[in-house]
Amino acid sequence: MGKPKLKLGIVGCGDIAGFTALVSRLVPQVSLAACCDVNAERLGSFAKRHRIRHMYTDYAKMLSQADLEAVYLAVPHHLHADMMKAAIQAGKHIFVEKPITCNLKQGKQMTALAA
Repeated sequence: MGKPKLKLGIVGCGDIAGFTALVSRLVPQVSLAACCDVNAERLGSFAKRHRIRHMYTDYAKMLSQADLEAVYLAVPHHLHADMMKAAIQAGKHIFVEKPITCNLKQGKQMTALAA
């Protein structure tokens, strides 16, 4: 039996997330388990294009319902801190686009929370 795959959820289904989804599909150790976007049309198109079965328009629901080990946040940076906090509290690993947060104080808070 092969190595278990990292079950990854993608948040934000825009162009940047598409590149990560394409690369992730080329890595045998990664499984695209779920995706999330507030725009249902963009979400459906993204999920179909990248063959992702589980779709969510609510990030909190994705964290609580999807079988995930990590989340990739491809959303505007002003959303990072709250989403990172929720993911950390849900026990998920996080891959986030830069900047990690809007300011140093938030960055330190996220680092402390993750530790």
